Amino acid sequence: MGTPAVASCARCGRTLTDPVSIAQDFGSVCIGYVRRDDAAQRGPQMIDPFDPQTMDITCRRLPRKGEPAVFNILQRHRHHSPTGMEYGYLGSGPADLALNVLALFLPIEGKPRSERSDDDVAMSAPNAVALWDGTAVSNEAWNLHQRFKEAFVAALPHAGGTIPGDAIRHWISQKLEAAP
Repeated sequence: MGTPAVASCARCGRTLTDPVSIAQDFGSVCIGYVRRDDAAQRGPQMIDPFDPQTMDITCRRLPRKGEPAVFNILQRHRHHSPTGMEYGYLGSGPADLALNVLALFLPIEGKPRSERSDDDVAMSAPNAVALWDGTAVSNEAWNLHQRFKEAFVAALPHAGGTIPGDAIRHWISQKLEAAP
């Protein structure tokens, strides 16, 4: 008998030895998060689609008990929580939601997202902060995300709700004006 095939999970980097996990490039736990993120992005039956004009952020809990929360934005940055974005309390999942929201509103200056990788920016942009997952966000997004979490994300009810894009823009402008 030969040695079993070994690979790494494309989400968390852990070693994979199960043939099914190797074939799908994700471990049995991580594949659930990937599928949830994919469903949130394309599933209007589950959640409102993201509108780039209003930039409203929608958070919901599905009626099935134990299902993770769904959002109208994908989690592109993972720094605080290994289990994903959350809302309704002060914790690591809500911190990751706040970080992802502010990364949309306060992007890294420089090349458009489609023309660069986050690794390029983390290494070269003076206004970028490198995160645990190897991506990067702007200094402004990093500096404000915990306060944003307290003001908006933790305040959402358990069932979910919408954070209006206009309210986010207004809050950001107030915080940036008040900065020394």
